[in-house]
Amino acid sequence: MRPPLLCMLILSAALAGTLRAHATTIDFDAQATTAPNAYSGVVNSPLVIGTAAFTGGQLLNNEIFSIDTTGVYATTNLSAGAYTNPIAISFSAAVSGLSLVLTNNIAATFIVTDDLGDTISAALGTNASHTFSLNGAGITSVFVTEAGSPYNFAIDNVTFNPPVAVAPDPSTFVLLGTGAMGMLGFTRRRFAP
Repeated sequence: MRPPLLCMLILSAALAGTLRAHATTIDFDAQATTAPNAYSGVVNSPLVIGTAAFTGGQLLNNEIFSIDTTGVYATTNLSAGAYTNPIAISFSAAVSGLSLVLTNNIAATFIVTDDLGDTISAALGTNASHTFSLNGAGITSVFVTEAGSPYNFAIDNVTFNPPVAVAPDPSTFVLLGTGAMGMLGFTRRRFAP
């Protein structure tokens, strides 16, 4: 390998740490292909998908009486089973910018909170859908709760930004540049005729 090419590879690797990761969306469609369309009492908990773990609900596909005809993660107390209110989401590494779509079957107020103390709520009518968003950075757990005593709701399209590599501070770039120039000077002198 030619030394100038080696210098370019080293600089490229250093700069790669400054790139941001793209958002991740969990839509439950792949996991729910064989799931029932009504509660069966069999809870999929914990359901681990990538860095996220969901507890308290069941995978449903084309849920009966719902406007969401895709795969969802749902909970209820209108059917037997170990369903919980709230549905909990935990992450193996801190995330940021979380949003999710909530679909309900009972008119109620819904609350989404994270472990950073951020909370958002909305009152929804029967069989409605709403997007909840939390903008904090460093989220490791989220709780989705129906405020009423009877509960029957589902979440879908959970989107979040995964952890990103820390960008080097400017002094790191100076150090890398100085090292690269030194290597370039060394190789030019070494291979000079």
